[in-house]
Amino acid sequence: MTEMRIDHAQAGFLVTAFFIIYALTQIPSGWLADRVGGKKVAALGNAITAVSSYASGWASSYSPLLLTRLFCGSGQGMGWPSSTKLVAEWFPQDKRGVAIGILTSSVALGSFLALVLAGLFLSIYDWHAVFFIPALILTCITVIFGWSSKITQTRQ
Repeated sequence: MTEMRIDHAQAGFLVTAFFIIYALTQIPSGWLADRVGGKKVAALGNAITAVSSYASGWASSYSPLLLTRLFCGSGQGMGWPSSTKLVAEWFPQDKRGVAIGILTSSVALGSFLALVLAGLFLSIYDWHAVFFIPALILTCITVIFGWSSKITQTRQ
């Protein structure tokens, strides 16, 4: 806030704008997951989230930061519909309740860990790392996820 001269109202709007786009993106991304598959929508959402998160770390003023947070919200908004679509595709009906429970718990646990790790990153690095490190982690996870599913397809 100090570096970019952002006041509390602007900081609050960054979060609000993120969540508005996040919520609005879920409906069309659910439709898209039904058409092209959950895996493709998840990969697209992860790519948008990683690129926009990385770009957020390079933002030097409020407007570019707002724009990158809007894109990040749209990428993250693709996560829940595509994840639940994947659960429906990958788990038999009698196992989906447990799978959704694990998915939901992982979101809550991940949110908690993100706050703890963000605090740790801020104590060691500057605020840019709060955007760069998660972007790197998400990129690695997405590449591994795509690579491992290609190996699985090759073996079948």
